[in-house]
Amino acid sequence: MENSFFNYEQFMPHGMCYLWKADILWTSVISDVLTAIAYYSITIAVIVFVKKRSDLPYPWFFILVGSVIFLACGTSHLIAAIVIWKPIYGISAIVKAITAISSVASGILIWYFLPFFLSIQSPKMLELQVKRRTEELAKSNKSLNEEILHHKQSCELVEQLESYKRNIIDSMPSILIGVDKVGNITQWNSAAQTVTGKSADEVKGIPLSAAFPRLANEMEKITETIKLQKQHNDFRRSFSIGGNTFYEDLIIYPLIGEGSEGAVIKLDDVTSKVSMEEQVRRTQKMDALGKLTGGIAHDYNNMLNVILGYTEMLQGKLTDNPTLLRYTDHIYRSGERGVNLTKKLLSFSRKSATEESPLNLNDFLKAQYDMLQKVLTVQILLRTDLFDDVWLVWLDKNELEDTLLNMCINSMHAMSEEQSDANITIQTCNQTLNQLDVDALGLEKPGDYVQLSLIDNGCGMDRETKEKIFDPFFTSKGDQGTGLGLFQVFNFVKRAEGIIKVYSEVGHGSKFALYFPRHEEGYEVKTQEPLDNVTSITGSEAILIVDDEPAMCELTSEILTQQGYTTFTAQSGEEALTILKDRPIDLVLSDVIMPDMDGYQLVEAVKKLYPEIKIQLASGFSDVRHQNLVDETIHKNLLNKPFDSKTLLIKIRALLNG
Repeated sequence: MENSFFNYEQFMPHGMCYLWKADILWTSVISDVLTAIAYYSITIAVIVFVKKRSDLPYPWFFILVGSVIFLACGTSHLIAAIVIWKPIYGISAIVKAITAISSVASGILIWYFLPFFLSIQSPKMLELQVKRRTEELAKSNKSLNEEILHHKQSCELVEQLESYKRNIIDSMPSILIGVDKVGNITQWNSAAQTVTGKSADEVKGIPLSAAFPRLANEMEKITETIKLQKQHNDFRRSFSIGGNTFYEDLIIYPLIGEGSEGAVIKLDDVTSKVSMEEQVRRTQKMDALGKLTGGIAHDYNNMLNVILGYTEMLQGKLTDNPTLLRYTDHIYRSGERGVNLTKKLLSFSRKSATEESPLNLNDFLKAQYDMLQKVLTVQILLRTDLFDDVWLVWLDKNELEDTLLNMCINSMHAMSEEQSDANITIQTCNQTLNQLDVDALGLEKPGDYVQLSLIDNGCGMDRETKEKIFDPFFTSKGDQGTGLGLFQVFNFVKRAEGIIKVYSEVGHGSKFALYFPRHEEGYEVKTQEPLDNVTSITGSEAILIVDDEPAMCELTSEILTQQGYTTFTAQSGEEALTILKDRPIDLVLSDVIMPDMDGYQLVEAVKKLYPEIKIQLASGFSDVRHQNLVDETIHKNLLNKPFDSKTLLIKIRALLNG
């Protein structure tokens, strides 16, 4: 059977339905053609849209709708125009079927894709969304700016803290060096830069041995410190620079932080502290020797007093025996030599009685010049450089003479006989010292001082010798010196509340600078009446002699008894107070140094119980432990041992007459 879809000869054209009326016919034809063209245009537009919007999901759906529906619909309308003249109704039916199928498929699929199409926002919605997103973005930008500002402030704070930490480290006087576990430098403060001359930027990251060669041998200790996490200390370690010895404290601290391991090295220069401690030890040795020599001198004075006293008494009884008198003269002169020796010992021990007075150093030096030049011989030129209007000082002239003589002889021995330009210069000048000055020199308080300097161009001294020259019995002169000369100088200056400084280099001579406090000129010097004004040395008064040496008691009693005095003896303060209870006494003659109750304590008790009794103290060792218990007159009137009989009798008579 012939297919009816393509057999259209049996059909009539559709124009016959319009009765070939031109107005209706052409209106339908033109409308169908235009509709077909429009559908074809929509199809092409959809294809172009899908091609250009490759980002859209489901592109095949748009192609289906555009290519099938619009193409099929356009073809249907085109065929509708053709069937006006050609009755191809079968083809028209096929096109309509295709259009129906594709339309049904699109109608079903569109419900599946409807949520997607509904989610596509309109321009108004997009505008609102853009506005909302813009506001959110503005808030985000504001929050981001705040975070940026906060981050910037945090960075500035971190930088400030880092700078503050650096300033703290750089402000410390100690050398601080940080190293990692392999010994490369991580931290370097300004003290380290001052010592080495290398900045932190120069040494960061380089080995410790290269930046600080003096610590090159410490890596083993650093490694051990990091490994054991235990601090390492090395105090008072010595090192040399330019031939001079210095001392430092080395401390290595273990460091663990932020995942890194390392150590911090701390170095402190303690050279001045070590020198000060050495000076204190030296002073303590001198004080110990002073106590020893003082005690020896006290015992010697008692023995010498007995020897000289009895020798003097023998001389009075042997006037008719020249041979024996000559023997006693030898004994007496030997005793006097012993007296001079004890005076030296007491001078070393700072326990001897001094005769201090206001002194102009310029006048003193001018008076001593000839004597010093003779001592130095013509081989050494003695110069003076004296400051005009030098201030007065309060010194013992005799001790100053010994001091100057000792220093000149010391300088003379520092010069070789072959030296043609050997010279010594003695200078004076006024110095007003502030607190920093006295701290540096080691003086007790700031103020006005007079500086006395002795400068020579001898061989000079090394550091080790300079540290020991004031030690007792230290000498660099071999058999030519005892080692007590500069020890005596040191004690004299300390006793005068001054200080002595030594500046010397090997091959460049030495300078001894002595600082003495300025004396206030308004001070009145107390003087005593000359003993020779006493016309008589005899008497009949009762005298109590108190001394822990029986021989001294016996000798003193013998001397006083021969002049008519009634004497009683006691060998302790307690025994003396017992005697005073039972007998009337006019004068108590007591030694100062006695066990249990010393002379000053006895005087206090006597003055309290018997204020009318006169008191005379005697001692060869000026112990001041209880000096505050008596008034200044008794202390100033002290009778120094060893004394001769005439001095004793005149003192006693003057006190009783007074």
